[in-house]
Amino acid sequence: MLIAKAYATIALGLSCAQIYSQGLGRQVDELDSHYSGASVESEQARWMAVDVLDMSTDGGDAIGYFRDDGTLFLANVRLFGEGGRSEFALLWSHGVPVLVRERSFEYNRPYYWDLEVARQNDDDQVFDPDKTVVTERSVYYDGNEILIIQPGQYGDEHGLVNHDVLLGFFEEIEVLFDEAAQVQALIDPGERWVVDLFQSPGPPVMADTGLCGVVLNEASSAEQVLRTASDRGLHESEYFPLPHASYRCADMTAYVTFGLHYGAGRDQYAEMQLSVAPPDTLCGTMSAKDCTSSSGVSLGMKEEQVLTLFGSKGLSGATRNGHRLLRYRIEGVDHSGILARYDYPSYYMTFEFGQEGLVEYRFGFEYP
Repeated sequence: MLIAKAYATIALGLSCAQIYSQGLGRQVDELDSHYSGASVESEQARWMAVDVLDMSTDGGDAIGYFRDDGTLFLANVRLFGEGGRSEFALLWSHGVPVLVRERSFEYNRPYYWDLEVARQNDDDQVFDPDKTVVTERSVYYDGNEILIIQPGQYGDEHGLVNHDVLLGFFEEIEVLFDEAAQVQALIDPGERWVVDLFQSPGPPVMADTGLCGVVLNEASSAEQVLRTASDRGLHESEYFPLPHASYRCADMTAYVTFGLHYGAGRDQYAEMQLSVAPPDTLCGTMSAKDCTSSSGVSLGMKEEQVLTLFGSKGLSGATRNGHRLLRYRIEGVDHSGILARYDYPSYYMTFEFGQEGLVEYRFGFEYP
């Protein structure tokens, strides 16, 4: 495996801690140029998006970009947490990661740290996006050894390299390359949907805006339906990688989940899910016996019925276990009333069908 061979070589390079003295600028410039070209190429390339559930406490996502021959050449990754988030750009050459760019966003307080939480903790500060501290670093790799790490803040008072500090940081770099391998393994269409997932799903004829009477981003509807006038905690897990609240429908055959975006107001749920699968936690049982969406979507529906409701522009595919996936997507505020009204860059709808019909439905605004 190229990746395994590359990591073995990385480990050797770390132990030697070699520093290039000739041609380094040229090699780094070439990789920067390679990355710039790949970024432009990605705008017209085939792509696939996946959830990244176990690389951070609050989950994340990754988008991989492919050439026509199926070669993965670029990926953008976002990882979320209470106290901040990280964004990665991963560039591959011949199956080996050659450039990792990282941007870390450190919040002054956790995203949920509002006035009430601050008072409870005798704190005089609340979460303020303007106080977020952003740091950046890039790691260049030539297929044999790490070329350079930028920014190079690893010298002593004379500007000479402190090898102990540098080697300690290289250990972190190994983690970055491990994450690159995880992303590469996740973005593998051969093991996923048997369909050209690189195409972008088309927009639905209409967009769902609510589930069981709870309306997207409308706190008053959530308070009325879910009776959340008194505060209650939300959960975060691999089941639903956002702060969320899950409920059982009254007929005991369906479950609904409401997801909150980081930084949103209380009960302003931006993503919703209807599923036959029991969630990780339950906040209670809803009084509604018929759990349906605002457009009339309910569990058990056939794919043909959904296509009749939302049109034929959805992208459909099959899995190895016989399930089918149908996806729709809306993007571009200038061309969409719902995105302009709610001020979000994109909206999605995802349907999963089993032999018995619709088994899971998720929709809402994508986390910006």
